[in-house]
Amino acid sequence: MLSAPGEAANLAALQGYLDVGRVAIDMAAHIRHLGWDAKAVTTMASAELLHIPLAIKAGLGELGKSGLLITREFGANVRLAAVLTNLPVTLDSPADIGIADFCALCQLCVKQCPAGAISLEKQMVRGIQKWVTDIGKCAPYFVEHHACGICLEICPWTEHGPRISEMMLHRRSLPPIEERLAVQGLQRGSSVVKP
Repeated sequence: MLSAPGEAANLAALQGYLDVGRVAIDMAAHIRHLGWDAKAVTTMASAELLHIPLAIKAGLGELGKSGLLITREFGANVRLAAVLTNLPVTLDSPADIGIADFCALCQLCVKQCPAGAISLEKQMVRGIQKWVTDIGKCAPYFVEHHACGICLEICPWTEHGPRISEMMLHRRSLPPIEERLAVQGLQRGSSVVKP
């Protein structure tokens, strides 16, 4: 993905979709072998469900400013597939790994998106405040250039996710900046003059 946008990055993304699709197909076959209903739903073959909202509900990661799923370990550099089944499973819940805090501060994907498709602020979508990628801008650029992926390549979370997650979650445990400055006799916007 470091070569995004380009043919090598596009081929890597397609290979990722193929690999995860094979895993989903194999998993569905195994579940059926156990006697339960199961159907693989891969991104390449179907649009019958939205993978990112399911992955967020399953606790795999959070929605990033780029509109992509960002995981703790791999950032946005993941490909998704699903298995629909009636097999009894233990349900996970959404995870908080600090993505919202980090994306609110980071502007890299917004600044680097050649199509200008990534919004700076969250928007209301079906009653939920979230970051939105303008598909009307993203898709034409993607088609014209036969790929993109710049938002994947430049996201700091992809390379440093676990460390950033720890830092963002620790930051929440600190008193507000105004309180920390007050302890030092300072206020926001003041400068420290050293003798």
